[in-house]
Amino acid sequence: MPVGVILAFLAYAVFSVSDALIKATGPAMSVFEIAFFTTSFSIIPAMLTKRGERWRDIYKLHHPYLVHLRCATAISGTACVMFAFTHIPFADVYAIGFTTPLFVTLLSVLLLREFVAVHRWVLLLISFLGVVLVIRPGLRELELGRRCNDHGAPACGAQGT
Repeated sequence: MPVGVILAFLAYAVFSVSDALIKATGPAMSVFEIAFFTTSFSIIPAMLTKRGERWRDIYKLHHPYLVHLRCATAISGTACVMFAFTHIPFADVYAIGFTTPLFVTLLSVLLLREFVAVHRWVLLLISFLGVVLVIRPGLRELELGRRCNDHGAPACGAQGT
């Protein structure tokens, strides 16, 4: 088996285990604590791939305000994902996550004035309908989410949570 295939399987396994660990530690830890430890452990592979480059070159910023803006959006996005993983069932979180291409395309048209062909809009509409099918709005109450097993609530994997 090629090395790339083995590495891909390993990467998917690591992502799945990390999502399960986030879900498992959700009732015991704060969202920000989980995000801190997740980020702290994820920097280790980044440090190992930094061969042949100088570390001080990382801190030479050409556009510091854009770097700070990206940092702020990354922190808020990570906190939102951690909140979602700890308060909403996995299927709903992943279904909502699959709307990312839709929002990226919409924002690229609105902000960057990019052209998107009709067949791509049709594919985005079909994918959005798939997300709606998974989340099933109208068949159950949509809510912000609640912490699993708090105050007698059913487990997060149960229907209707």
